[in-house]
Amino acid sequence: MKTTNNIKAEFDSLKLDRIFEIQVIRKSTGEIDYIIFEIEIVGDEFRAYHEPLTTEQNNSEKIAFCSVEIDPDFSLDENLAELFIECQQAIIDSEFFELGDE
Repeated sequence: MKTTNNIKAEFDSLKLDRIFEIQVIRKSTGEIDYIIFEIEIVGDEFRAYHEPLTTEQNNSEKIAFCSVEIDPDFSLDENLAELFIECQQAIIDSEFFELGDE
């Protein structure tokens, strides 16, 4: 059985960029753009930091992010897939963007 520390170590050993790049459409212009979600581990959760998607996030001094708690019962890939779903949902709920067709 994997532990949270095993998943963290596996993530830390990745040689790839730790990002999600999601195609979006700007609601104000209809132009295609991309939002980069930079992924980090904070405590026992994965966090994906991104540009503000709502007015509230835009007005905040904090950096906007999505997060999921690391589940040791699932693989690194499954944990990151759950985080990716959270990132997509944040775009769906966004005031400024909608998901692209990618």
